[in-house]
Amino acid sequence: MMDVMNRRGFLAGLGMAVGAATLGQRLAWSAESKPAVRRGTDVVVLGRSGIKTSVLGIGTGTVGGSQQLALGQEGFTRLVRYALERGIRYIDTADMYQMHTFVRLALQGVPRDKYFIQTKTMARHPEVAKADIERFRRELRVETLDSVLMHCMTTGTWPQDMRPVMDVLEQAKQRGRIRAVGVSCHGLEPLAASVDCD
Repeated sequence: MMDVMNRRGFLAGLGMAVGAATLGQRLAWSAESKPAVRRGTDVVVLGRSGIKTSVLGIGTGTVGGSQQLALGQEGFTRLVRYALERGIRYIDTADMYQMHTFVRLALQGVPRDKYFIQTKTMARHPEVAKADIERFRRELRVETLDSVLMHCMTTGTWPQDMRPVMDVLEQAKQRGRIRAVGVSCHGLEPLAASVDCD
């Protein structure tokens, strides 16, 4: 039986094809320079940062974190420990998921070098970003945040628009408060803009 493609499916496929064609050359890794990833628990280096973490991560923001919150602290802790025991070291969270305390409690007693936490800020002003960094460190009870992303960039002008926040994150990185900084892109335009951004 032949599948019927609807407009949404066609546009989604077209968008993915255009995105792949646009960014493919810039984002491609040559087979000679990168080892093949065979499992989600394989450890890889995060960009040029030198930071090592598992390919596969555990997310904490399903439906804005509601699915993880519904597990309760005990259930969430079991989930995180299950992942850690199997080699998944990467935990993705964000301020807007309201999961920092859950993550901190789930990781109590786990050696700090056994996990990597990435969190995200919705800050659109430098003062808010500064406050977020310190609050995140307190909520997660870590000296250094492994990775902080500017969350939910939706335009191709975000590198210019967000320069003051980027500067705050970079200063925090220089001071040892953050190990890596980045961006979460919600759309092709912001993703394309991120390719040429430091």
